[in-house]
Amino acid sequence: MRRTLLVMLPCLALAVMSLPAQADSDTVDRYYRLQATGLVTLTPDGLTHAGDIAGTEAVVNAVGDVVDRIPFQAKAADRPLGQTISQVPCVQDTKGRDGFTAYLPPVVYSIDKKNEKGSFQFNFYSQDNARENQLHQPTVQVLSCAVGGVDAGNGSRLTVSGPGVAFNDAQTARKLGHTWREGKTPKDYSVSLGFQVPAGAVTVTGGIQQNPANYLKGSVVPPYDYGDMAQFHDNAVNAWWEEGCRPHCRRWNGSADYQGSVGEGLWEFPQGYKNEALGRGFKYAGYLEHFCGNPFGC
Repeated sequence: MRRTLLVMLPCLALAVMSLPAQADSDTVDRYYRLQATGLVTLTPDGLTHAGDIAGTEAVVNAVGDVVDRIPFQAKAADRPLGQTISQVPCVQDTKGRDGFTAYLPPVVYSIDKKNEKGSFQFNFYSQDNARENQLHQPTVQVLSCAVGGVDAGNGSRLTVSGPGVAFNDAQTARKLGHTWREGKTPKDYSVSLGFQVPAGAVTVTGGIQQNPANYLKGSVVPPYDYGDMAQFHDNAVNAWWEEGCRPHCRRWNGSADYQGSVGEGLWEFPQGYKNEALGRGFKYAGYLEHFCGNPFGC
């Protein structure tokens, strides 16, 4: 009996040691982070000109190291998985003020991946002769309303979703203000930002509807490592929805519902610099981080 007992104990110890390995297999060790930006320029007659969206989807491990990169191409989603943004996500109250311009068409950043579909929309407005600067010179102000989100399916789970926009200047700070929502995600909400003028201010309101889950956040820097947008932190507005498990998620965490956010920014320039500022343009990005929660693949 003693010989039999000695043979069985190591086997029992081996079985016990295998349990943590089974539990660890549920820990997410690969995340996919969208790192692709576009540049939009504005014309004095009220038009937008958006260039191609260039970048990749970075595959990172649990500590954020890039282990692979996948080419990304922005195109319109032809098979939306669920809810999409409103057809009029940003609304302005012009109040008849002279010198106000709404630039058309709005810039759309579309995502049509196999398991993640959605879009982010960027609206731009300007106000001539908004006020006088310290040198008693008139200024022009430009406001952007960015809104949108992404839906997931087929085992994909979202951990970050939201838009980012920045004036295309990494050297000189031009931003007057910004707004975004923070805290627990409500079912639907809106944010508003107005031009800083002495009287008769124009206000732009952006709204979104989504499934309540985890948190809304915002910052002048992106929600994850992305140098192309991080360099514009003095002129940037980034707003996003985030899963609370980050950066240590299990495969059942994340969201399979539509998630996104809305943010607005306001920039100011000398009136005489208007055409140059419009031509310099704005960088815009869609932030999307997700992982595959299906142990058999997505």
